[in-house]
Amino acid sequence: MFRPRCLPIFGLIPLFCFGQSSSDKPALNESDSKQTVSIAPKAFPLSEANRFYRKGDFTNAIAKYKDVLKDNPASPDGWAGLIRSYLKARNVSAAAQSADQAIATVDHPRTRAARAEVLFRQGEVVEAEKEWVNVINSGYPEARAYLGLARVRLASSMYRSAAKLIRKAHDLNPNDPEIKGLWLTTLPLSQQVEQLKSLLDEETNLDEDQRTRFSSLLDSAVEWRKDHGCRLISKVSSMETPLVPASEYHRLRGYCVSVAVNGHQKELLLDTGASGIVVGRGIAAEAKITDLIPTRIGGIGGPGWTSGSIGFAESVKIGDMEFRNCPIKVTDNTTVVHEDGLIGSDVFENFLVDIDFPDEKLKLSELAKRPGDQERELSLSSANDQPSQDEQMDENGAQDRISHPKCSHSPTCIASGIFC
Repeated sequence: MFRPRCLPIFGLIPLFCFGQSSSDKPALNESDSKQTVSIAPKAFPLSEANRFYRKGDFTNAIAKYKDVLKDNPASPDGWAGLIRSYLKARNVSAAAQSADQAIATVDHPRTRAARAEVLFRQGEVVEAEKEWVNVINSGYPEARAYLGLARVRLASSMYRSAAKLIRKAHDLNPNDPEIKGLWLTTLPLSQQVEQLKSLLDEETNLDEDQRTRFSSLLDSAVEWRKDHGCRLISKVSSMETPLVPASEYHRLRGYCVSVAVNGHQKELLLDTGASGIVVGRGIAAEAKITDLIPTRIGGIGGPGWTSGSIGFAESVKIGDMEFRNCPIKVTDNTTVVHEDGLIGSDVFENFLVDIDFPDEKLKLSELAKRPGDQERELSLSSANDQPSQDEQMDENGAQDRISHPKCSHSPTCIASGIFC
């Protein structure tokens, strides 16, 4: 008579059984049959390394990935994790060295995709693009290759192509925080709220800037009302307004644009590095800007982020153009870099903009329509209104910089042609 004996594999449920003669082992008595054996679960270094990486603890993640590679030098996931941990820790030289070692040890699509991330960080965009395309064309379903290629497309203003690549990456790996973070920006604003809440509640390796950016976007999305569209109400589609010199200590420091916010005329410094319309707390109170939503604001002349709010102005008038229900950023400071406020050039992204410094004039006119474009209302744009074009990539609004069936925008393209 044979009694089965099962061997546990890696501490899991017994999988493989072999015959054993009853004479080889004493029969169990009644008390023995009631005993249970507890097997301590064996630790899995790769899972631990991934957990540290997801938490943003890159020092421990690096150590754990190295442990993985000691036991299994040919682990593509171990190498990819180590490379990305070094990149997240901003140690690009160590990441590059690890990438070279990875390719020499195990030439795998996942190590290739990770190596391309190093090349992209080093500014070798064309080489990174080729690497990601080769991975995709190999047929291996590597989500990070699609994510990397999407970033190349974004860098070259190919927004519609980028959106398709991001969705493909999300289809392959919806749990990757970086993929999810970029994917949710392709959704219409109305669908972003729950996704943003979910992402911010998860234990992820989002850095402080990314977390602040998503938190700000969530604040804006939660409180958004359909009537806050900053739509043009005046019957003009073009205008010209003076640029007013702004001087400090008898030196020209820039040019201001005269903007009436709720009927209060203010000189806002035209800043190509700023985003949206930004005013100080005092100006906001004077202009009766309402519906203030707490948020954080960056990029207004000082290091890091500052506290502030998102508010709405019933009327914003620039030259002969008047807009209604416009989002306004309000800092907790009384003034903004010694001016009434700032106006970023991205506010005019829906217009053809001509900044004429010699004649000190700002000219706005309607953009030429692309073939097949539907009629769209003219509006001012704002980082508070909706994600800017490099973030808002839904199929109805996203456009590629150029459109060519043979991928003339890029030295490489995907063999299927789907994303060209």
